[in-house]
Amino acid sequence: WILFGLVALAAGLILLAPPGQRLDSLPALASVPTALAVVNAQTDGLVVLGLGAAWTFAKRDHPLGAGAALGLCLVKPQLVLPLGTALIVTRSWRALVGWTGSGAALAGLAALREPRWLLDWPRFLAAHVGHLGTELGPIQFVWSSGLSRSAQLAAAALVLVVAIAGVLLLAWRRPPNVAAGILVAGGLLAAPHALGSDLVLVPAALVVGQRGTWLVWALVSILALVAALSKGTLASPLAGTALVALVLVQLRRTTARSAANL
Repeated sequence: WILFGLVALAAGLILLAPPGQRLDSLPALASVPTALAVVNAQTDGLVVLGLGAAWTFAKRDHPLGAGAALGLCLVKPQLVLPLGTALIVTRSWRALVGWTGSGAALAGLAALREPRWLLDWPRFLAAHVGHLGTELGPIQFVWSSGLSRSAQLAAAALVLVVAIAGVLLLAWRRPPNVAAGILVAGGLLAAPHALGSDLVLVPAALVVGQRGTWLVWALVSILALVAALSKGTLASPLAGTALVALVLVQLRRTTARSAANL
């Protein structure tokens, strides 16, 4: 299973990279976020594979296929909330139809194995979110606030809406690859549940945005390591949020510089 997840991650990163720059995805694979995903045997590799396949279809102007490929992201739907919202805002109905269809197919396959799973998963997440470990995004500050559970849920909903709106504004009118990178990385800011293994979205965002440099890759690994080692303290969400902010700034700054050169 771990090997399968690693192969899926590598394939997703390759699909996200430009055709002539496939080797640029190798530093993304050889990073601390990848190590965290491997150690925890998580399904993040499938999420990145879905993103890579969807990006490939989108570049070929096949929105239905792109949406269908995004079905793989539904193994962790909390990580792609800005992307889903962007499709709704831009009225990308064919992509949404493809996404809905593939999601229904996957749900049907799961139901064939055990129908109860479709109800158990959201119930478990709703009951334990914020208590399964230290979240790596700003949502952790809500869970650590000491407020009542109802107040925490209300505050978390507000953080989620503000984060999604902010990510969409950053991605607005950007070049397609940069906008895609912002939406992917921004998923960690808006996620109600994101742990160490989910940081693989950060290298994926840099690959599709074509913004990876040796310094950025080093900072990604350093901040991801800090977030992992400081689990259980507020240093973990601080490092995780700083990591995503670094990527968003890098994407936006490079875009501004390119526009200035034009």
